[in-house]
Amino acid sequence: MRLSGNVLKLDLYGILGVTPTAGVEQIRKAYRSRVLRSHPDLKRENLRAAERQMVDLNVAAWVLTDPDLRCQYDRARSPSGREKSRAWYERVCFGDTDWVVPPKPERPRLTRELSAMLHSLRLWPSRAMLRVSEWSEGLSQNQRTLLTAMCCVTAALLISYARPRSIVKLFDDDTRGQASLEAESR
Repeated sequence: MRLSGNVLKLDLYGILGVTPTAGVEQIRKAYRSRVLRSHPDLKRENLRAAERQMVDLNVAAWVLTDPDLRCQYDRARSPSGREKSRAWYERVCFGDTDWVVPPKPERPRLTRELSAMLHSLRLWPSRAMLRVSEWSEGLSQNQRTLLTAMCCVTAALLISYARPRSIVKLFDDDTRGQASLEAESR
């Protein structure tokens, strides 16, 4: 997740009153103490300001206790980070080219062994089907019919073993399921 510009404009360490080197426990302790002092229920005279302060406190605690978001915040707030983004903006907007072409992503190179393995994996299903069809050509009509029936029974067993909801509902042991089956059969 990326931090918005509104969050980057805030001084989150200043809002919580901690140093940039503070640990997570120090940030949590500072957050709790600030919340107890500035909660909107306790400051009825200036409700809007208290609500805004609570929002800022929540955002500060949320960003600074998450390591990834804290890293993004620190990187964006550092002077070197601002200079890099400014240099990129000036190069893109005011440079001598209208469009900056992004670099092409590097594709991993395939070794010969990996390429041969992928090729054989791609051909495996077609080779297996060819062998099955060659084998079944030598069977008589009755043997083919028996093989087809066995495949259908195996498929039905595999489907019932997977327990799809429609089959489970048919064979439910509760009385409501039996009553609905009897009603459907009438």
